[in-house]
Amino acid sequence: MTRRVPRAVVVLDVVLIGLAAVLWAVFPPMPLSAPNGYALAILFTAVFLSEWFPLTLEHRGETMHMTVSGVLTVLGVLTAGPAAALIARVAGGAAGMGLRWRNPPEKLAFNAGSFALETWIVTAVLTTLAPGGQAAGPGLWGAIILSMVAADVATYGCVLVAMRCAAGRIRRDALSGMAVGIAYSTGLSASLAVFGAIVLAEGPIAALALVGVFLTLVTTNRTRHAMAERLRSLSSLYAFMDAVHTTPRSSNVVANILREAERSVGARSAVLYLASGPAGIRHVLDGEDVRTEAGVSPVAVRRLAARAVDGILLAAADPRPEPALLGATGPQAVIASFLYDDVAGVVVLEDRRGNLPTFDDTDRRLAVGLIRHAGSAVLTAQLVEDLRARSDELRHLALNDRTTGLPNVEGLLVRQPTTHAVAIIEIVDLDELESSFGRQSADHITAKLAERLRGVTIDTVTEVARISHDRYALTFRTDEAVRIRAASRAVQDLLQAAIPETGVRLRVRTRVGI
Repeated sequence: MTRRVPRAVVVLDVVLIGLAAVLWAVFPPMPLSAPNGYALAILFTAVFLSEWFPLTLEHRGETMHMTVSGVLTVLGVLTAGPAAALIARVAGGAAGMGLRWRNPPEKLAFNAGSFALETWIVTAVLTTLAPGGQAAGPGLWGAIILSMVAADVATYGCVLVAMRCAAGRIRRDALSGMAVGIAYSTGLSASLAVFGAIVLAEGPIAALALVGVFLTLVTTNRTRHAMAERLRSLSSLYAFMDAVHTTPRSSNVVANILREAERSVGARSAVLYLASGPAGIRHVLDGEDVRTEAGVSPVAVRRLAARAVDGILLAAADPRPEPALLGATGPQAVIASFLYDDVAGVVVLEDRRGNLPTFDDTDRRLAVGLIRHAGSAVLTAQLVEDLRARSDELRHLALNDRTTGLPNVEGLLVRQPTTHAVAIIEIVDLDELESSFGRQSADHITAKLAERLRGVTIDTVTEVARISHDRYALTFRTDEAVRIRAASRAVQDLLQAAIPETGVRLRVRTRVGI
């Protein structure tokens, strides 16, 4: 399936690249000279590696990624000149993002344009505020900070426009999270750039020490991030187990499974396929609600569950297993499953949420752990619901007459433990009718009488029950004898109306005791 790129994104790429080209060609901040080959190679390599190994920042559970490419751009302008900084930033940044994160062409074009614009802004601010800025001092430090703030504001402004073009309206919470990330990354980058400028002013040996500092920073950051991810995965697993076992109802269990799986793995969408017996169901998380769709092939769900027991990690271009269920292709996805004799389930988590670039094997293992606990929760919920349904059925049989569905004696005492008066109506001829016409006809007559009793709308009557083979009971909310006798006679008349049976019209006789 061909991926469709919004026209607005293409237009934005063209405008951004054109703007950067015009600025460098028509309004160069300083004369451009051919860069030194060694300096360009070193700078290109540094930018490429910075894109390949980003730093990870965390704020209130949100993970943000940043690179030190902006720092290298500032230091490159100061040491190797704007031409070297421009070539290294655009070429090295695009190469790193393309090879490491497999960015699509339109995103690479956007990043190349934003890198060129960023380098122009940095160069313009530095040459304006700190001309000949090799001399370290407060003036140069302030110019570095202002250049990076201006470049980040322009870059992230372009990012917001691109997001608006590609995804439509941006949620306020996403904007606030992005603002925090920008503030963190800009502050850290500006501090590192000032520190780097101070160190470079001391000479080549200090420059080697600066490289060591950056390598140490990257290494320790990656180690800390890996430990934090393992801790987050464990915490997510415990939170997931707690969430899916808080309610015994299967509908609530499914909602909890999808919500917690989406949150824990960091996916934008979550779908759960369930196969139980001959039925297949698709549950889709839609905001906070779950949309349920029938008509899913249970055989396909079980086949996919058998394949995904150890988890499947799919890239955006990979063909989907069981395309009748999942479609031929789609965004990057993590698939995990559980498979039991009575029920099978498959959870599909698609499209990375937030700033994390792609799913990885850690996400696959986490999804496998989550869905296995989810499977036990689904089985428990189904068992509880089966037991509840059986218990309700047994309670109904214990409190109601099987032939008519009316309350029996026990049911009447449960529904009306106290009452003002009771009328007992006896069907005098029921045994004779059964002897003459047979048991089936007698049951038909009994059902007709019960239907008439259920239709009683006398306001003084509170309950109607069948208390024996040929006797019914009426309870009253009043103890006024006149009203009770009138109601009883009305019910007698109703019961004694003719009943069509086997080609004749039968009338039953009744007697009442109050």
